Amino acid sequence: MSQNGAKLVFAHPVACPEEFDLVIPQKGDSRRVRIVWRSEMEAGVAFLASNAGTVVSIETARRIRALEGERTSLARRVATLSEPA
Repeated sequence: MSQNGAKLVFAHPVACPEEFDLVIPQKGDSRRVRIVWRSEMEAGVAFLASNAGTVVSIETARRIRALEGERTSLARRVATLSEPA
């Protein structure tokens, strides 16, 4: 693995799409990648720039998603409580 990409080694032949999200559990990361070369048991991928320009950990992304759900739920509750009786 390098700053710009990684070499993937598979235990069995694998069909991979041209682009996919690569989860890196050891780093708590997920990166969008594009295949730049491949053989039957290996593939080289390049990290793609994220839309936001930054990479966040999987745990952070999960926490953001949970907080967004809580915010939506609270907004609904406030709207319900604000309705005239």
